[in-house]
Amino acid sequence: MATNIDMPEPSFAPRYVQEMYAYAPFRHMNSAYKESARINQLNSPFLRLPAELRNNIYEYYFSDSITIIRNTTHGGDNGMSYKNRCDNTCPLNLLEASRQIHHEASPLFWSLATFGAQHGTTAKEIKSLLGLRKCALITKLCREDTYMDWSYSLENMEMPLPPVVGVPEFRSLRSVCILMRRYPSHTLRRLLTNVSRYEFGNVEISFFEDKELEF
Repeated sequence: MATNIDMPEPSFAPRYVQEMYAYAPFRHMNSAYKESARINQLNSPFLRLPAELRNNIYEYYFSDSITIIRNTTHGGDNGMSYKNRCDNTCPLNLLEASRQIHHEASPLFWSLATFGAQHGTTAKEIKSLLGLRKCALITKLCREDTYMDWSYSLENMEMPLPPVVGVPEFRSLRSVCILMRRYPSHTLRRLLTNVSRYEFGNVEISFFEDKELEF
């Protein structure tokens, strides 16, 4: 397992990762869940732990997960891949362990994992791919510089900056980090900050060079 959030803030750079495509729907029937939970608590040492301790374990595990969101107009995959920074693991494996764990841990996965939007993937595409309910849980987003190919020339251009608008569906989003080929100048940081806030609202913006933050 790997980690953080409410422990140290996670670094965004994965160390050893394995990529895996998966789908994690919110699907539970209440009566089936209750019966499953009753049986699991009788038979599972993990599920006999107090709920607060189980939540701490879920937080430890999911906070080190990275979910890559692809621009599906330029590829043939399903638009998402899930990574965990521990070798040979996928964060969604835990959700498949039992119906009760899925019920307890699914919202934590969406709120604790870091979501990386590849170059050209817009807020609208993320919303279309994940759905409103999951977008509403996301707190951390990392994206490649939308202007990566013209970053050098942008620094010397006068461009109007859009107002802060934001996407109401991302109501839990707290921070967006932007991956650059090189650390941007003040002018470019100002431009990219405003563009990101135009899409996602008044969130914290940070910048990383690609050697620091890579997915």
